[in-house]
Amino acid sequence: MSTEGPKRTSGRRGMTQPDGEASKSADQESSYNPFKEPLSGSADDVGDLTPEQVALLKERVAQFKGRSLVDIAESEIDTSKTLFGDRLLCIGGGLLLVAPTGVGKSTTQATMSVHWSCGKAAFGLRPARPLKILIVQAENDDGDMTEMTRDVVAHLSPEDRESVRRNTVCVHINSFCSFNFIFVLSQLLKMYKPDLVVIDPFNAFSGGDPSDPTVVTTFLRNWLNPLLEKYQCAAMIVHHTPKTRNWDTSKWKPSDWAYAAAGNNDMSNWARAIIVIDATDDPDLYRFILAKRGRRAGWKDDFGDTALMRYFARSKKGILWSEATPEQIAGAEHKAALKKKQGRKQKYPDQKLLKHVLDSDCGMSFSELQARVKADGCPIGQTTLWERWEKWQEDGLLTELESDKCVLSANGMELFNSLRQKKSSVSELEKEK
Repeated sequence: MSTEGPKRTSGRRGMTQPDGEASKSADQESSYNPFKEPLSGSADDVGDLTPEQVALLKERVAQFKGRSLVDIAESEIDTSKTLFGDRLLCIGGGLLLVAPTGVGKSTTQATMSVHWSCGKAAFGLRPARPLKILIVQAENDDGDMTEMTRDVVAHLSPEDRESVRRNTVCVHINSFCSFNFIFVLSQLLKMYKPDLVVIDPFNAFSGGDPSDPTVVTTFLRNWLNPLLEKYQCAAMIVHHTPKTRNWDTSKWKPSDWAYAAAGNNDMSNWARAIIVIDATDDPDLYRFILAKRGRRAGWKDDFGDTALMRYFARSKKGILWSEATPEQIAGAEHKAALKKKQGRKQKYPDQKLLKHVLDSDCGMSFSELQARVKADGCPIGQTTLWERWEKWQEDGLLTELESDKCVLSANGMELFNSLRQKKSSVSELEKEK
């Protein structure tokens, strides 16, 4: 590679990597793609590439080996490269662990690393063998890491504890990003030779905006992928959801969560497997969702069928995760249902709807109420309105007339007046503020 040209910088932290001998060394260690811009124009146009770069490109192209689809179909699958499940994650692949800030992503990956390094399951995912794991993290100091691992390690047998001691290495790096981080990572992979490298979190090391496809694709495909192939390991990348979330996920399928990660969608496309952690209405209970290739994980429900979502709970004493109890799950689902129901009532309050009945001189039928509500621009559905109408009748708020119309009963008038007074009191308080 030519030693001429501009310096390459990492962006956020101002780390500078000259295009001299260090760059050559980086290319050798990480298989870093040295070509700044994609080729354009005719097939013979090499743009601004130097003769050395063109020769290197041709050398790499010659390494690509094509095969017939028949030959591929008849090949034996190398199961020794499988790390989890039915090829859920294999050597050379990547797994995304996605969750909002504060949910416990680092605690989760630490728990996974402890269990996986001694061959035990974590969150229902059992490794094919005890894994050698390299953790590269930027946000947790020594005290944080001690708190995250102390309780889970305390529950291990002496044999498992020694297995974790042999098979895990945690390195704190918060001063390198972009290509500088990739070069450092290549040295760590060469030194420790892990089966799995944990990168926690992505934003600390990518060196740019995760919404920028150039940043994401370059980091994951041009830089990281060659490292995983060269050092025969897989990667688990910890990443955030967008900073503002007002999603209604009540009807989401597991596959809808595949793009829950913040930034460009090539991150989700690159990953071979994706796990998303979603909070519930119970602050200690979380849903773990297999958003991509989840059927390969081996999760089962109570009926023995494939499951793509499971609940796990954080302990109230210490930092530990455990499978959620049926009572915890039922409690969280009940809270969610009540919250949703209350939200609907606040959106279409009884007072506003009952006023139409009150204002009618000769009573009102359901169809007339429906027409009046529609004319008012209230976007309540027919089924929801009918359920409300039936409930008013059951609760004795309406009195039915011979003409199939209804008027407010004494109970209905009492409820209407109490709701009006409540609204008036709230308005007065707001004025005083």
